[in-house]
Amino acid sequence: MNNFDSTVSLILSENWRSMAAAGLIGAASLAGGNTARADNTAITQPVKASVNMDTLLNALEIVESNGKKNAIGDNGKAKGILQIWDVVVQDVNRVYKTTYVHDDAFDPVKARDIAKKYLTFWGKRYNVNTGEEPTYEVLARIWNGGPKGYRKDATIKYWNKVKSYL
Repeated sequence: MNNFDSTVSLILSENWRSMAAAGLIGAASLAGGNTARADNTAITQPVKASVNMDTLLNALEIVESNGKKNAIGDNGKAKGILQIWDVVVQDVNRVYKTTYVHDDAFDPVKARDIAKKYLTFWGKRYNVNTGEEPTYEVLARIWNGGPKGYRKDATIKYWNKVKSYL
């Protein structure tokens, strides 16, 4: 069992607001002072048995940077193999109490851990909010458009690119 499968024990409080529509403004800045709280329920299972996170991340890496670990995009806002924005790093640190910095996105191992944590958390929130298990499509669209990216028409084209590498 890998790190992704082994420990996640935080969940957002019920009145926590998700990221802004574009998924680029940190949830912490929108929360009005609310903070993540520890929950007695440990989330220890993969997002969905039929979703292999490593397979998804491999496809995301190709779409995001063509496998270039030192890639910089979006006018310097997106970094590394997975083109991680600082707001994603901040969100992961807030939820998981980690201490990642944005430049950790240039380390493929750390970048994958950040992405796994982010997608696991928001995939679980998707499940709570919709009653449905997240799919490759849902997770890819969340990666591209933020926590509610699965609802945005703008993420469909991105999903089609990712799907071609799965």
